[in-house]
Formats: sequence, C-alpha cells, structure tokens
Amino acid sequence: MFKNIKIALMVSVILFAMVSTVNAIVMTFDDYESNYDGTDVAPISLPYQAQDFEIKVDSVDLSCSGKGIFMSNGESMATLSAVGGSLFTLNSIDLDILSDTTNVLVSFSGYDASGALLATEGITLFASEENTSAANEWITFEFPPTFNNVSYVTWWQGNEDFHQFDNIAINENASAPAPVPEPATCLLFGSGLIGMAGISRRKKLFK
Repeated sequence: MFKNIKIALMVSVILFAMVSTVNAIVMTFDDYESNYDGTDVAPISLPYQAQDFEIKVDSVDLSCSGKGIFMSNGESMATLSAVGGSLFTLNSIDLDILSDTTNVLVSFSGYDASGALLATEGITLFASEENTSAANEWITFEFPPTFNNVSYVTWWQGNEDFHQFDNIAINENASAPAPVPEPATCLLFGSGLIGMAGISRRKKLFK
C-alpha cells in the first residue's frame, strides 16, 4: 500500500511541476529586421508587442538599424512589461553600440507592481576607438537574480549615446509561487490515493 501511495505522490509532484513550468520566451524584432531595405532607419510602431510582452518609449520612437532596435533620441527611456501585468524574470538582452566614436552606458532598473525599485544594473558598451576586445561588438548581457519577479524593467541611454538591442530573453511568471490547487484538483488527487490504497488492500485480502 505504501509503495503505491509513494508512486502516486511522485506522479502528483511531476504533474504539479509541469503545471508550474516556466514559460521561457525570446522577444525578437525579426519582422522589422527582415524588411529593412538598408537605406534608412525603419520606424517601429509603439508600443511594440510580441509574445505577450510590450516595449514603450517615452516621447521618442524606436527604429530598426537592420541589425537591431534603437531609441531614436538621446536621454530616452524604454519600458518592458507583460501585456497582462504579470510578473516575469528578465534573463538577458543582446546589446551593441550604434556609434563608433562614443562609449555608451546603458542602465537597467527593475520594479515591482507598486513601482518600488528592486534592482539596478549598468553596462558600458565600448566604441571601436577604445581598441578593446569588447569594442563595437554585440554582447549578451545577463541579468542577476535581482531581476526575478519584476513587474516592469526600464533602461535608458545618455544624451547622444546611442545603443541598439535585440533578443530579449524572458521567463514569464518565473519563480512565482505555485498556484493553489483548486478544490476539485485536491479531491481528485485524494480520491486517487484512496483508490490505490484500496486496490492494494484487496490484493492482500485475496492472496
């Protein structure tokens, strides 16, 4: 009997784990990059929405350079959030400098639903004139665990310090508390345990 109950418990754990599996997505801009004609920047309609997430920019436009997306004015701020307002984890973002002559500092901030600051991170993108191994190359910036369970994330660039970005990796509802099982689910699971215990007992009685 206890062996059957143990098996049932293991199965239930697996099922609950499957229900709460993190939905990992990558927010790309392939639809704009593939249509880029190479002659001019392509404006992007705002807010940009893809895979249940959206990007808004304060008072400026987003544009496509053919390789990535950039904010068209300096001292601009972009905001990433889930369309439905759910929590998410920001895993990484691909970044590159847009100018060959100026280093670019990109600063990120994560907030909870009340607007309270949870985390800040910054990275410097080096211009080619700096003669460093990281100069003028796409890099993947990985966020620390402090960007788990955020409601929205903002990032900004300094005046005339343009950068471009692509491939935003997100875990939707990551690390959120497991949903409370519905009464019907609990009843079904309990009935299964009782049934398996009963079957085991009947087998022993008829031996």
